[in-house]
Amino acid sequence: LLSVILPQARPALFTAGVFTFTATWTEFLMALTFNSEDAYRTVPVGIALFSSQYEIPYGTIFAGAMAATVPIALLVLVFRRAVLSGLTDGAVKG
Repeated sequence: LLSVILPQARPALFTAGVFTFTATWTEFLMALTFNSEDAYRTVPVGIALFSSQYEIPYGTIFAGAMAATVPIALLVLVFRRAVLSGLTDGAVKG
């Protein structure tokens, strides 16, 4: 198992991990519904709750959006070869 299957599955597992991290990082609906405390909210929920009744702080919203986007972009840029190999390893026959 460790010497045959795991080396073959490692790129696919890594790609699934990157996609899972991206999906949970940007989760909105479940985090808004089930988290009632401010400490447990995700970044998109926090950004959505920045606005008030009379003012929309566009600068703060943009800064929060950049802070949420940059880690995902860096993760994909750094590991793009591993993600690409994980997506295409099983697609080629022979």
